[in-house]
Amino acid sequence: MSGQVETVKDLGGSKPADVAQRWLKEIDLSDQHEKGWRERAQKVIDLYRCEKEKSENDTQQRFNILYANTEVLKGALYSQAPAPDCRRRFLDKDPVGRFGAQVLQRGLSYSLDAYDFHGMMKACVEDMALPGRGMARVKYVPTFSGEEVVYEEVQCEYVEWDMFRYSPAKRWGKVRWVAFGELLTRDDLVEQFKDVGGKVNLDWMPKDKADTEENQLFKRALVWTIWNKTDRKVYCVCTGYKDGPLSVTPDPLRLEKFFPCPPPIYDISTTGSMIPIPEYLIYQDLAMQLEELSTRIAVLTDALRRRGVYDSSIPEL
Repeated sequence: MSGQVETVKDLGGSKPADVAQRWLKEIDLSDQHEKGWRERAQKVIDLYRCEKEKSENDTQQRFNILYANTEVLKGALYSQAPAPDCRRRFLDKDPVGRFGAQVLQRGLSYSLDAYDFHGMMKACVEDMALPGRGMARVKYVPTFSGEEVVYEEVQCEYVEWDMFRYSPAKRWGKVRWVAFGELLTRDDLVEQFKDVGGKVNLDWMPKDKADTEENQLFKRALVWTIWNKTDRKVYCVCTGYKDGPLSVTPDPLRLEKFFPCPPPIYDISTTGSMIPIPEYLIYQDLAMQLEELSTRIAVLTDALRRRGVYDSSIPEL
């Protein structure tokens, strides 16, 4: 692939290797689009977690106002799982519609109890409060007996803030595709992608681990599941396999708006960009000033020379 890229066809041909290359290129462009935000978001999270270790000679007194503000905000935004409420749009005499609404409401109520919906929502709210964007998706989970589906389940799943990509756009209605990243082991790859899974190169390693022989168990494959609304197909691609997509599935859920997720929740949103803004950046100057004042108070307190008075007429004192 060379020359100017102006259309989707310019990213590759129709061969499987060209399709995989096209989608890996799209993921890379999306990476670059939000690279600055991800770097800032990671710094905010490190500050929230107090990842910076203090040295023995560091006597500076710190007040983590980000942690305090975030804990208050999380409790105000979300405290418990919602109670489903299904009703007919028009409250006319329709026994069948009323019964159907009751069935839907009870099904939703059971679904919320059947998996950790509460934990998923707490994670999304935390991502909204810290990196600035929270994301969840819906998953269809069938259970097979042989080739027959014996049980079907729908679950909401939390999407890690740094494992979500989308086609660059100013608003959600203009997004062409969304992608969800997942780290898979060799067994996971073989289970999901059969023979192709055994050919994938495990090229992902944690940043704090060296790529040595004893650390091979930490290696994973970063697989991107791309939901492309343009042709209503789902592509799974990975940098460790360039011969083609790991799988291509035509419209698996048949949803009206295709995407298996609602629009992301934002802490700070504007109409001209979908790139999130961590809330801490809005008041970080005041937070730094508060930390500086706390440090100066602590230094002055340590520098005080203690003095006292006593009644000299009482020898015992």
